[in-house]
Amino acid sequence: MYSNFLDNLARIDSHELYNWLIDKRLIHDNQLCIHCNFITKLNLSKRTSDGITWKYKNSKCNKYEITLSIRTNSWLGNFNISIKSIIKAINLWAKGRTFAQIKQDVKISAPVFLRL
Repeated sequence: MYSNFLDNLARIDSHELYNWLIDKRLIHDNQLCIHCNFITKLNLSKRTSDGITWKYKNSKCNKYEITLSIRTNSWLGNFNISIKSIIKAINLWAKGRTFAQIKQDVKISAPVFLRL
């Protein structure tokens, strides 16, 4: 399942990717509003490269309707490339590919690769 998932990463939708990231404990399964402690809701979004965000839904809070990246408070928040690219680069590295091969397949810079 794991290998098949990574091999088919390009075809996976945002919600399935989100569930996989949670299952592998790479991101949190929820976020709390720092103002009202209300749990945010998952929100599909075309405005982010990830296609999914956290959205504040407590209408009594001054942060109502504000969105957060699903990367918030995770190590993925340190990168400006898609999560799929990050996972693909790590997977290729784990398979023994060189940086030159990974760079060609994923279009990732050396500084970003070194931070992974």
